[in-house]
Amino acid sequence: MRVGLDRNADATEDALNRLLQGVVILGADGQVLMVNAAASALFANEATLKVTPWGLIAAVSSENRLLHQLIQGALTTGKGKGLHPGGCMVISRMSLQRPLHVVVTPLRTSTIHIGKDVPVVAIFISDPDRKPILESQVFAQLFGLTPAEARLAQILASGDSLREASEQLGVAESTVRSQLKTIFTKTNTTRQSQLVRLMLLTPPQMGPGRTVEYTSGENSSATD
Repeated sequence: MRVGLDRNADATEDALNRLLQGVVILGADGQVLMVNAAASALFANEATLKVTPWGLIAAVSSENRLLHQLIQGALTTGKGKGLHPGGCMVISRMSLQRPLHVVVTPLRTSTIHIGKDVPVVAIFISDPDRKPILESQVFAQLFGLTPAEARLAQILASGDSLREASEQLGVAESTVRSQLKTIFTKTNTTRQSQLVRLMLLTPPQMGPGRTVEYTSGENSSATD
């Protein structure tokens, strides 16, 4: 999603689109200047938190009030007129899904422009129920993984078990375990949790127009 962007903001937009976390950037009047790819994917399927050109709206009134209190405090600080640090909160959802995690923080900088505006607030949104579909190309190149090994690492990093990985890949679980041992050796890790952490910390390789994809259950979404 683009709001008030010009060509000078392309580098900022590209950097934000590499993040797995949803990010919304606000200007001095609280207007939305930018929504990154991960946030766009989240908003496309989320009913309890919506984005408009004028800001975020939470469906639950008490949460909406708290959200706007945090944003207003961060806006004041971002404009150099206060010391409010922002804050964090959760946004509940109607279903059995876990709540969204929201962090609001002021940005005190005059060196970054998005269009004609200077961003003063960043809002970070995480959905604990969504699995990132990570690109495995960079990880494979860094550690010399075969395509099959890279695909297995990608599946495990999304939160699936070895049994689920074997089903997705159509191979025996013993084959998956053997591949995992080889991956451990190549990546200098000894546990699956270490491997997942290493892969999640590896920056993605994304060309023009590429975005981060997310999936939740059988549904997936992406933005261009």
